[in-house]
Amino acid sequence: MELLINGKFIDWAIIASFYVRYHCLLAILAKFGYESRNQECTFALVENLILEGKLDIPLEDFHKIYFYDEQDMLKRDNDIVGLREKYQYGTQANVMDIEVKALRKETKEFIDKTRLVLQDLP
Repeated sequence: MELLINGKFIDWAIIASFYVRYHCLLAILAKFGYESRNQECTFALVENLILEGKLDIPLEDFHKIYFYDEQDMLKRDNDIVGLREKYQYGTQANVMDIEVKALRKETKEFIDKTRLVLQDLP
């Protein structure tokens, strides 16, 4: 992600941020004994673990990765899944520097939180 940002490939940095966080979630699920081959199932299981109190990640942090809104299923601008879809499949190419800085920070923070979760689980 850092190399992509430094190389001014911001659209690919967003995609990398998504996959970094997604693979963090897969690592957490593996630690719980689960395997997932479907993104929607991964997100549903992680959210369920959080809501059951089995996973110590704030729900608002998870919603930065994935947020499902039954009322407006097409609006996905506020999570990394929506950003990835917008820049991977859309035609928009410009991303504000402030967005990239926030994305970089959030991604690093999520990696750190994942490490803590993985250390705490048996």
